[in-house]
This record gives sequence, C-alpha cells and structure tokens, in this order.
Amino acid sequence: PDGSDYRVTMTAMDGPPVPGFHGSVTPGASLKEIWLDIELCKGGTQVNIRPSVDLPPALGSVVANLVTGSDALKGVAINPALKVTFIQGSSFTVTLSPSVKLDDKGVAGAGGSVKVQTPDVTVTGGVNCDPRAKSCMFTIDIGGGAATKNVDCHKKGKQKLVFACEKITHVPAVPEVPEQKRTDTQTRYVFFRHARHEVRKDFRLPTDIQVLNEQGYRVTSIKGFTSPEGPRGSEHAPQFEGNVALAIERAQAARDWLADPKVCAGCDLSGARQSGESELPPEQGRQEPEPKGPGMEHGAVDEFLGKQRTPDPLAPADPAERAKFERMPFGRQREQAYELMRRAAIVLERTQVVRERQPGVPARDEPGAVECSPEVLEAAQKSFGINPPGPFNFGTPGKP
Repeated sequence: PDGSDYRVTMTAMDGPPVPGFHGSVTPGASLKEIWLDIELCKGGTQVNIRPSVDLPPALGSVVANLVTGSDALKGVAINPALKVTFIQGSSFTVTLSPSVKLDDKGVAGAGGSVKVQTPDVTVTGGVNCDPRAKSCMFTIDIGGGAATKNVDCHKKGKQKLVFACEKITHVPAVPEVPEQKRTDTQTRYVFFRHARHEVRKDFRLPTDIQVLNEQGYRVTSIKGFTSPEGPRGSEHAPQFEGNVALAIERAQAARDWLADPKVCAGCDLSGARQSGESELPPEQGRQEPEPKGPGMEHGAVDEFLGKQRTPDPLAPADPAERAKFERMPFGRQREQAYELMRRAAIVLERTQVVRERQPGVPARDEPGAVECSPEVLEAAQKSFGINPPGPFNFGTPGKP
C-alpha cells in the first residue's frame, strides 16, 4: 500500500499433538484357521487383538476381564477367543496367546498362555488341554523384568502455514571516492648581473632550499631569463653572446648552485627540466623585430608593472610599494625592473594526498522483520497459488 517491497516466507508447520482414538483391522487366513488382527490405540493404552478359534472358557474369562478393564476398549464386544497384547503406558505389558491344534478329526488340543511383564519381573502362565482325554496341564514361570514399550497414542496436529514478513529497504550504491592529491608549488629566484651568468651572492639569495627539500618539495624546473637590453642573437659576439644563449647559461648556473651541498645536501635534481627562456618581460620578449630605444624601455617597465596585462611576479604588489615605485624617476624604475628580470626561476613542487581513496559499496537490500499486514498477506497468498485457502490453518505472526 505504501509502495514498499516486502519479502514473505511461507513455512509449513505441524500443529501440537492431540489425544486420539484410532485403529486398524487386518484380516487373514491359512489352511486351518481364520483370524482378524485388530489394533486399537487411545491415549496411553494400546491393545492388539487377534481373534482365532475358541479358547477354554476359564482362560477366555481371564482375557475378557483383563481387556474390558481398559478405557480403550469401551463399547467393543469381547470374544474370548483372542490373542491379546495389552500395554498400559510404560508400566506393564500383558500378552495372552491362545493355541489350538487341529487334525483331521477336529480339535486335538487347545490351550493358551498369559505373560505379564513389568520393568522388574516377568510372569508367564500357561494351560494346555486335551479335550479327548478331558485333561489339562497348567504351567507358570517367573523371570527377570524387561523394559516395556512406551506407548503414545497422540495424533499429529493439523498442519498450518505460517507467514513471516520482512520489509525490504533498498540501500543505494555508494560510488567510489577517488584519491585526491594536491600539488603545492614554491618558486625561488637567483639573480645575475648585467650580461653575466654567475649567481649573485649579494642579492636576494634563497636560504630555504634545504628546508623545502626536507618538507618533500622537489625541483621540477629551472628557467633562465634576461632583461631586454641587448640583442637576442649573437651578432655582437664575441663581446656579447646574445640574450638567448645567456638565458641558457643562467639556467645551468642555477642548477650548479643547487647542486652545492652547502645549498641543498641530498637534493635530487634528476627530474628537473632546464631551459633558457630568453628575454623578459615575456610579451615584449617575443616581439619581432626587436624593440629598441626609449619605446622598448617604457614598454618593458609598463609590462613589468602589469599596466595592460598580468604584472611580473616580482613587481611590487602592495599598493603603497607600487606607488612608491611609480614616484621614482623613470631611470630608477627601469634599473630596478631590469635587475629583477636578470634571473633564473627555480620551481619546486610537492604532491600530497589530501583525501584517501574510499572504495565504492554496491547497492544492497536490507530486510527487516515487520508484522504482516492484510494487504501483504493477500498478495503473498496469491503469489503462492493459495486462493482461496485450502484445508490448512493459516498462521500469521501475532495470531495463535
């Protein structure tokens, strides 16, 4: 009714045993006798009867008196010509057995025996008579006891169907959460004098390369740069090799400086990419033909400050510092900007796992026991093909 899914389990169960009265009749015959085996059971008493030929009246009277004392045989006509095994609970067993001998002239002899058995003692009595000689012989035997049969005449109770209901909760799948990494980047700079490729030890020399290495940073690239004055090519060689070659030499000088154990003992530079990037600022450094003169100088300072595009990473970022820079004479602005362009950039990176991978969880169904509602039971019985109910007692949780 609420759109939920249910799982219903049907179990066939036997009801509790109930006291009963039941029996069976088996006829039989041979060449010289006819008999009828009767088995009766009621409560805790079981009687097996086998009518045959007549017993002597004295023994028949004993049989009749014994059997008629049992509630199991009330209303049953007793014929003295019987073989009787009488069991009362597990307390004692009495067996009466007639014996008849027939010949061509009729009854040649008749007799019988009575056996009473309890857990403590067994008594057997017998009688054999010869009707022709009109004589009888009686015997009695007393022996040790024996365990008696435990009789239970209860009948199996009616079978009933029991329904158990579970409400199914559909738990959706949880997707996998991949590992998430973060790369932290640090850039350090070393500087050079005009037209030189030796690292300056007197100007902004980094002092934390060793610390960064211990924190997991590794050098990934080394890039050499020049200021824009002077030609890019080698047309003034051997006096000046040109800015392209100078940038390459500065990148190599920065690498040699990093390899010094005094700068970074144990630094791994095997993965560092090394390159010469020619002139700064970058936009003007790619212009063709090469800018020259005052126009080149003003354009370089403006690009350094980021007046049209992104400022150089070493340009003054604080508004007060920028204002102070711009109040200086242009010649000083140009020299400060050029001094910061004559550099090599050392890029260090560290990759860290900021979120561990979390495996996905497939969708699943979680059953929970609930009371069977009439609507769910009706649908389940139709699914089981029980419509209308047959000769069963239907049981549901909460009902007797």
